[in-house]
Amino acid sequence: MKRIALVLTLLALPVHAGDESMGEAARKARERREKNAKEGVKAKSYTQDDVKNAPPLANDPKKAEPPASPTPTPSPSADPGSSAAATAGGRTEAAWRARMAEAHRRIEAARKELEYWSGYTMVPGEILVDEKDRPVITTIEQLQGKTAGARKAVGTAEKALADLEEEARKAGVPPGWLR
Repeated sequence: MKRIALVLTLLALPVHAGDESMGEAARKARERREKNAKEGVKAKSYTQDDVKNAPPLANDPKKAEPPASPTPTPSPSADPGSSAAATAGGRTEAAWRARMAEAHRRIEAARKELEYWSGYTMVPGEILVDEKDRPVITTIEQLQGKTAGARKAVGTAEKALADLEEEARKAGVPPGWLR
C-alpha cells in the first residue's frame, strides 16, 4: 500500500513542479516592470493616430465590399461612415431591421388572432355577435374555420420569417442586423 502511495506521489510531483502561484506570477511581473523602469524601457502605448493608420479589419462593416452580383447602391445622402450606409443584399441595416420587425409583428398578430378564436366555445344554437349585435359566428363549423384560418396564418407568418432569415443569410447580412 505504501508503494502505491509513493508511486502516486512521485507521479504527481512533475505536474505541480512547473505550476506558479498567483503570488509568484505577480512578484515576477512587478520585478520585470521595475527592471524595465531602471533600464529606461517603456511599455508601448497606442493612440488614436496609431489606430487610424492601422490596416482595416477583415470584418469591418464600414469597409465591406459589395457582393459580386449587381445590387442597388445606398442613397447618396447617406453618410459613408455611418452604419446605415453599409449594405448587405442591397439593403441597409435599418431596412433589414425593419423587415425583421415587421415579420415578428405579423407573427405576433397571427398568434393573438389564434388565441382569440381558440378561446371561444360554442353550444349548438348559440350565435357570436359583435358589439353592434351583428352575427359574426353562427355555427360551430364557422368557429372551427376561423380557428383553422388563424392557425394557418401563424404558420404562414412563421414560414415568412424563416424565409427572410434564409434570404439574409444568403445575402451575407450580419446576424446583429436581424435582432
